[in-house]
Amino acid sequence: MEEAYLEGVHRSTLQCGNLAHGFAACNQHDKAALAADIIPNLGI
Repeated sequence: MEEAYLEGVHRSTLQCGNLAHGFAACNQHDKAALAADIIPNLGI
């Protein structure tokens, strides 16, 4: 997990459908932070 953290976020490589599913359940604040690539997220 530390290695993945050090690599940073890679949302720009996701297809738009996958990205939309990843953001769908988030509130507006979290969506803005995710869109700015400043925080990671974990999809299960």
